[in-house]
Amino acid sequence: MLVFSFSNSQAELDQTPWQVGRALPPHSVIFRNTPFLDSLKKADFPAFFSKCKALRDSISHAKLIFIDATWDPIRLSNKQIQNYLEELKPYFPKSRIVLLSSRAQHWFDDVPNCVYYPAFLMIPYHQYPNWQNLADHPRSGRIGCLNRNPKSHRSWLMHTLMRDKLIDAERDVYSVSHVGLYDNAYIDVDGWLKSAGNIDISINDEIKQGSSSFATNPDNFPNDYTINHPAWGTGISIITETEPGEDTILTEKTAKGILSKSCFSIYMSDVGYRVLEQLGFEPRFFRDHAHDTNIKPLINLCRQIDTEALAMDYRQQQMRQIQHNYNWADFGNDSYQATGWYARYQPKLHQALSNL
Repeated sequence: MLVFSFSNSQAELDQTPWQVGRALPPHSVIFRNTPFLDSLKKADFPAFFSKCKALRDSISHAKLIFIDATWDPIRLSNKQIQNYLEELKPYFPKSRIVLLSSRAQHWFDDVPNCVYYPAFLMIPYHQYPNWQNLADHPRSGRIGCLNRNPKSHRSWLMHTLMRDKLIDAERDVYSVSHVGLYDNAYIDVDGWLKSAGNIDISINDEIKQGSSSFATNPDNFPNDYTINHPAWGTGISIITETEPGEDTILTEKTAKGILSKSCFSIYMSDVGYRVLEQLGFEPRFFRDHAHDTNIKPLINLCRQIDTEALAMDYRQQQMRQIQHNYNWADFGNDSYQATGWYARYQPKLHQALSNL
């Protein structure tokens, strides 16, 4: 499997093992760091096509070319995706070109040459350095929340929890960074300002008066693919996905919530929950969850489950569901036999590739 990175002035062969590609046919070619994920600024597709033109002779033999667009949301419309893929075809006329997307809606959409690909469920987490499986170790703390990548919806949530005194360092494990609500906003195709969070811009000034990060304990843990951080060892985990609305993807945060045997609530669109259910997981531990610009479910959760004992008791009541999710993930299965969630996903992938 050849992997090419398009992040530099030329398309360069990437020597880093692309471990999440194990479910793809062998001898495929992978394109990474393409403008399909360049969503916060105008994507430079002409430069990308120019690099493809320079590359085409060396990979003219490739039967399948996969464009890896799984690590961030694709904010292109389905029509834009099709148009760009059509423009790419003349450069590799003997190859079938497939866009791999982790945007949850693409599980349900029938977009030609675009395949939903749950890359973060395929990461071999147990192979990473300093791996410790803490899933069955003794737990402490009421609620845990871990996010080091500032996003507007996370800032809004953290600001509200802190303002309402719903975080207590004696009972919770938080390690988060947060910024102004509109620092990460972007303009959509119709010129509207889009940002998950409260439409009242005055809250942005409130956030700026506070700290830019918050940790209930000294935090020297690396931002990696392990579950060593104590936030994953609490009674309940709050998972804030990268996007809470229409661009929701399932990242390593949700995967680590499953891997750590957490009882969790995920701040993301309901379409993410529905994808997990389609894959055979049971992700709904609470009646409702935060999504888009509605954080009330998480606020209510923190108010109602107000002690560590209550959180631990609630988690214990959900143990059948927790154990099912952990077993269903089958993270230790290196051969990717048809077990667990992959048994649900494999036919969809094969059908998509056979229809190319």
